[in-house]
Amino acid sequence: MKNFPGDTGEVKKLSEYEPSGESQYEPVRKRPPANLKTRVITAVIFVLFMAAFLIPAYWQPWISLILFALIAFIGGSEFSTAMRMAGYSHKPWVVPLCSLISVFTPFITIGFGKKEYIIWSPAWPGMAMLFPVLLIGLMVILALIIPLIRRGVQILSGALVSVTGIIYVSFPLVFGVVILYTLPAGWFWLLTAIVTPWISDTAAYFTGTLIGSHKIFPRISPNKTWEGFIGGLLGSVVAMMIWLPLVLAPQSEHVVAPSTGLLLTFAVLFGVLLGLFSQLGDLFASALKRWAGVKDFGNILPGHGGVLDRFDSAFFTLPLTLLLGLLYFGV
Repeated sequence: MKNFPGDTGEVKKLSEYEPSGESQYEPVRKRPPANLKTRVITAVIFVLFMAAFLIPAYWQPWISLILFALIAFIGGSEFSTAMRMAGYSHKPWVVPLCSLISVFTPFITIGFGKKEYIIWSPAWPGMAMLFPVLLIGLMVILALIIPLIRRGVQILSGALVSVTGIIYVSFPLVFGVVILYTLPAGWFWLLTAIVTPWISDTAAYFTGTLIGSHKIFPRISPNKTWEGFIGGLLGSVVAMMIWLPLVLAPQSEHVVAPSTGLLLTFAVLFGVLLGLFSQLGDLFASALKRWAGVKDFGNILPGHGGVLDRFDSAFFTLPLTLLLGLLYFGV
């Protein structure tokens, strides 16, 4: 078993690790729970930072690309660092660089950010995704082949880690750009994909903290409970029952205007799916961190971890939101 930084190599008692019991994952050192005040202050600063990019993007969508580029580069770097700590040898610049490039690729097929169509067509999202899919596919192939040619099959595990990072970080952000530029009222749909996971995560956190007692996957994420999971779903459903009829639908009514009953049906469906995918994204990130033997992907956000720790849920809801948008507009 590999040692953590600062370990002397001596065998520790099992109780010093979390969770207790045998596990296929590398043990993670327990960290004192973050002070709620620290978490709240960081969250407020983080929301203001996000607003500084997202609000101007309503008038100038290209501004959001700066935000996506930062997420891609910092998140890719955090992923590479975590995997190297897990013992996987790979070039640390591959994932952040490929992720950064991917963010800008939709412009190749949507006129460099200029909407030159008047009538919305479901073909636009597909066209916008064409070049990113091809380019990311090419980068994935190169990330596999080049290390194998240079160093042989012994480097295969590291190459596969690079491929995983490229796909994990790149694709969701590409979906975000496509949502913004191709869906009617794309800015509002992008907010749906980003903000709903925060609401779900917040509802899950406080519900689990107050009444949570039944663990979901203690070997992956020991603090997750079924009570928190249900609270997160309810939080996202309530949010969508307010957001969809009052904001999202009016902004899109020039394309489609569902009845009130259908709107509420969409709201419940969207809320359940977004809440579910939000928590699946969180669990997937927890599994990656458990695999790497780290508590958080980074420490840039005190009390919250790194950039990937804040966007792990959104990485799953961004692709889903594009599909929900296509469903809403009758595709």
